[in-house]
Amino acid sequence: MHSDVGTTVAVWCGAPEEADGGHHIEWSVDENLLWGHNTQLAAVAEPGVRQEREQVVLRGRLALTSDGLATLDVGGAHILFDHLTRPPGVAPPPQGGDGTWVEIRVAADSVGAWPFQL
Repeated sequence: MHSDVGTTVAVWCGAPEEADGGHHIEWSVDENLLWGHNTQLAAVAEPGVRQEREQVVLRGRLALTSDGLATLDVGGAHILFDHLTRPPGVAPPPQGGDGTWVEIRVAADSVGAWPFQL
């Protein structure tokens, strides 16, 4: 998948015969935000998407909600994450983490691309 902020592999969630060509897509990620494990502060304050081996790296601005959810703004695309349930030893995002630039690394097969029309 090619976008204005980078290139990566994702699971196509539309009709197989419609996969070729340009699309508006909605991202889905089937992994939780786990601070210090798959999520860390970004070294660069700009949106990005890239492939590293079997992982997709999403870089964007983090937004935390009071009900335990998070969204990542990656160049205008907002990706929803759940961080309500954390395994033992996984810290919550740091105080003041709302609005910070982060990188989230997830398994490539957990990233879906859902086409839609405007």
